[in-house]
Amino acid sequence: MESQTQTSRAAKIGLGYKVIIGLAVLTVLEYWVASVAQGPLPYPVLCALLAPITWLSIWASHNPLPFLALMAVLKAGLILHYFMHLTHLWRGHE
Repeated sequence: MESQTQTSRAAKIGLGYKVIIGLAVLTVLEYWVASVAQGPLPYPVLCALLAPITWLSIWASHNPLPFLALMAVLKAGLILHYFMHLTHLWRGHE
């Protein structure tokens, strides 16, 4: 019984780490889009890492608002679902 509880706890902690990493990646993308919209990227390393996404940089430089709004909605959804457990309101008690 204790082994199953530890396994469940470890899985939840692992999921939490994955969500935090996902939020960090989305935050970096938001920063990148905002930087591209304002002009050249301030950090050459970041520019080199994200160079393969040239179509996104062209789109982001012309109109960054839809992309930034999408990132904000995705981040809010992750927080609501995984950290605030909002879906439990509709599922009931398990």
